[in-house]
Amino acid sequence: VAFKSFAAVDFSWARVAEATPAEHLSLMLPMSDPNLPWLGTLIGVPVLGFYFWCTNQFIVQRVLGARSVAHARWGALFAGFLKLPVLYLMVMPGVMAGILLPNLEKADAVFPTLVSTLLPSGLVGLVMAGLLAAIMSSIDSTLNSASALLTMDFMQPEKRGWSPTRIAWTGRACIVLFMVVAASVSPLIADFPGLFQYLQSALSYLVPPVAVVFMVGLFWPRATAFGAFATLLGGHVVSAILFGLSLSGVLTLHFTIIAGVLTGLSAVIFALANRFGSAASLEQVARFTFHADAAAPDPSLAPWQDYRVFSAVVFALTVILVIVHW
Repeated sequence: VAFKSFAAVDFSWARVAEATPAEHLSLMLPMSDPNLPWLGTLIGVPVLGFYFWCTNQFIVQRVLGARSVAHARWGALFAGFLKLPVLYLMVMPGVMAGILLPNLEKADAVFPTLVSTLLPSGLVGLVMAGLLAAIMSSIDSTLNSASALLTMDFMQPEKRGWSPTRIAWTGRACIVLFMVVAASVSPLIADFPGLFQYLQSALSYLVPPVAVVFMVGLFWPRATAFGAFATLLGGHVVSAILFGLSLSGVLTLHFTIIAGVLTGLSAVIFALANRFGSAASLEQVARFTFHADAAAPDPSLAPWQDYRVFSAVVFALTVILVIVHW
């Protein structure tokens, strides 16, 4: 689809830039932009990204399934590298849809319309089959991770003496429950201008307290359980209040800015509440907090096999993309 989209404009970037509004080709948009103001890009989007890639069980379960820590590192790096060309393989064809499909009204219809318009019949079926397979893969991973969290972490079958068969059936029942809830909530999506915005808006209110607890617990050995609990409780209470104000029209901040604000407020709650809890000893938390020794690569490896070198390369490429499309 990306190749055919570029071919449709004669592979001319000048033509795309001339026919496309400047804000569609820029990452940093004015504060008045209804889609993604620059402040939200700086303080909100990183929080949502950190949550998805570092704390979301949907992703974490894949890392935990790696053969070793080294494999997990290289897998994460490879995933980060694969995200870089997404800007040109997925985003830019969407931008060019403004030229190729000037009369299209619904943004959610861009991809299927491009597929049916640009690709021959045989490829349309192949692409749609691949899309459905990818969707099913994401859905089953999401249901599996949600079921595993609820069954293993909250129900704690090992303390109740459950048999493996009962654990399996409980997990299946949880999956059915989640599917029913998802189907019940789906009509609300129609009230949002786009599916992606609906998902990101919901996450902007839900994830900041979780992200703060994870980051503080990872990097601060003196963090306490009481501080974490108070942050989760107080942060979500504040989130609910801000969500209500947004629905009523009293608060008009963009949801990405709200994510940044909630992150700051959650950090303040943690700092204040942490003073009333007792921290575990440094020996007890050493395995669970970040330290330089744990990040050191295997000394027997050659320099070009150092994951930190490739981390710097991926980071540098990301910075270059941001600067180019600032």
